[in-house]
Amino acid sequence: MNVSHMAIRRNIQMLEKDGKATIISSGAKLNEVLKQELPWQEKAQLHHQNKRNIARVAEKLVESGHVIYLDAGTITYEITRSIADQLKKVTTVTNDFTIGDYLMERQHITFFHTGGQVDRRNQSCIGNSAADFIRGLNLDIAFISSSSWDIEHSLSTPDEGKSLVKQAALANSCRSVLVSDSSKYGMFHTLSDAGV
Repeated sequence: MNVSHMAIRRNIQMLEKDGKATIISSGAKLNEVLKQELPWQEKAQLHHQNKRNIARVAEKLVESGHVIYLDAGTITYEITRSIADQLKKVTTVTNDFTIGDYLMERQHITFFHTGGQVDRRNQSCIGNSAADFIRGLNLDIAFISSSSWDIEHSLSTPDEGKSLVKQAALANSCRSVLVSDSSKYGMFHTLSDAGV
């Protein structure tokens, strides 16, 4: 290509600075930049067994009497099912309509829904109203989902409203647990001010 080694190195450094690539020991790799998340129904079908395995491990962190936050997501839905199957008497808080619907029939679990602006694509509530509800609570554990995360960007989301909810849950919990499968590692969303 008739370019110097230094020119290639500078270009890769610029790509890394822009978040488009990551320098690794053997060279560089492109980051997967996400413009938007998949709808809930599509995400539920991906890596389903991994999500169930993560849920079984997460459920062991929960004790009867705990107040827990279940962030909107397909892994947290599986955590909800695991907790319900173990008949733990807990209080749950969620912004996820699918989780809320599932809990309607589980009398041994007390649950609150945050309310707020509805995100139809992901069947959840987002924004300041949902975040304000969470800010008024003391949570033992917050299970935080993410469609993308990496070392440099931490968690990222394409929507500032989702970020506000996640930040409120992180701030008001004694313990926070990221629940995400490895397929989401190394990806990030481009809305820079929505990082968690």
